Amino acid sequence: VTRTPGVRGRTWISMLCDDPAADVRLAAVTLLATADDAELLEKAWQTVLNDRDPRFAQLVEPLREKRDSLRR
Repeated sequence: VTRTPGVRGRTWISMLCDDPAADVRLAAVTLLATADDAELLEKAWQTVLNDRDPRFAQLVEPLREKRDSLRR
């Protein structure tokens, strides 16, 4: 979705990180965690840091590593 011409996938995926359903947020963050884009990774990072669902805690370390590697 994020690479489909004519589709504003970045916007949709970012919006899904704020969805009321935790399963939807988790799926969106999991997708964003695979991105090589600093802005998308930052959205995923902010989501996992602020979400109360305990499943998001398992994504903190992998996202931290991905952000760090992108910054190098």
